[in-house]
Amino acid sequence: MRLVEELAAAADVIADELAADRMPVAARQPLLDVAQDSTEVERSRWLSAEVVLAQVRSIIVDLLQLTGMDIDEATGAIPLLPKDQPRLP
Repeated sequence: MRLVEELAAAADVIADELAADRMPVAARQPLLDVAQDSTEVERSRWLSAEVVLAQVRSIIVDLLQLTGMDIDEATGAIPLLPKDQPRLP
C-alpha cells in the first residue's frame, strides 16, 4: 500500500506542476524513488499481487514520460526486480 501512496504523491506533484503550466520535471525524482522502492516489495505467490506490482511499475513509466523522458529513457530508468527474492508461501 505504501508504494501506491508514494505513486499518488508523485502524481500530485505532476498535477500541481501542470496546473502551474510547467513541465513536471519536479516529479521525476519522486517517481524514480518509487521505482526503486518497487524492487524492495515482498513478492507474493498470488497473481493479483504481482499484477498490481507490474501495473504500478507500468504507471511509473507513463508518468516519467510526462516529465519529459522518452519511452526508452523511462523504461530504462526502472530497476529490474531481483530474481533471487523468494516469493511468500
